[in-house]
Amino acid sequence: MIRKWLAIGIILLFLGVTIAPTINFNTVKASQDDDLVEVTTQACGIQGYGNTTVKLTREQYQNLEQYLVEFRARLNQTTTREEAVPIFKDAVVELDKYGLLPEGISVKYTQKLVTGLYQHQNIIRHLKTLLPHQLSTQEDNGNIFCLIAGYTDHTTFENPGGLFFNWLYRYSDNILLLGIGLYMYFFLTVFCWINPFAMSNRISLSHNGGVPSDGWVTTIGLLGIKKFQGNMRGALPIDGTRWSMGGPSGDTSKKYPAAVGFVGLKIGISTDDVFEDLITGKFFMYLGSAIWTEISTFN
Repeated sequence: MIRKWLAIGIILLFLGVTIAPTINFNTVKASQDDDLVEVTTQACGIQGYGNTTVKLTREQYQNLEQYLVEFRARLNQTTTREEAVPIFKDAVVELDKYGLLPEGISVKYTQKLVTGLYQHQNIIRHLKTLLPHQLSTQEDNGNIFCLIAGYTDHTTFENPGGLFFNWLYRYSDNILLLGIGLYMYFFLTVFCWINPFAMSNRISLSHNGGVPSDGWVTTIGLLGIKKFQGNMRGALPIDGTRWSMGGPSGDTSKKYPAAVGFVGLKIGISTDDVFEDLITGKFFMYLGSAIWTEISTFN
């Protein structure tokens, strides 16, 4: 009997020695993961480059946030597009330090991408010369052929494929047409890869029943420098996409387009709580150029 209990004791001791470190390791790993912030970068308006996801330490993330504050402060001191371009290029170098450039893309090419790679400056200058009166009478909250930088929540990014499929979803009950829509979604997504102007790429501010976006946006373009801060909503005269939850009688979430023809980077911060991201709207930083922007602010 003594030998039997001794054998059981040795087995339990052995299990304790092997299992305890495993439990301890998992606890430490979970604790370490809680101290990391997951950041994902994606190239918009151009295909062929993979998304990059990096886990930053809290200290690294705080340093990145501080850089964003300094980036915006420098941007606020600019008076021309020419002054803003070096600031955008410096931002790319800073993102590269954290490994936050899209997979397979160089620093030099990313700098071209975010500073209006497909916007021909000679043509833009001619437009400004030929249409001075028309440009000077435009609304204060709009801009065209501009650089754009922002840090906002409740922000969505859409490509032509998604826009087309949403149109079919809203206006068709025919399952065959919905099937065609899925096919066209993939076709138009590939089309973006060969469409350098990416005219239909959108940034929308505010959704989920009209909940405003919060944060800041700066545009620098043919209509000068436009700055927005606080509660805001996309104000382009374009019908935003809508999604009905729970069938035709369910709640509808509408998006408000703020920019079209966006080419650049979007950087998202993920939290551990998916529902928090859906309800409060996680923040995105975006950096690039757009064909047309219009934003309204309100209290």
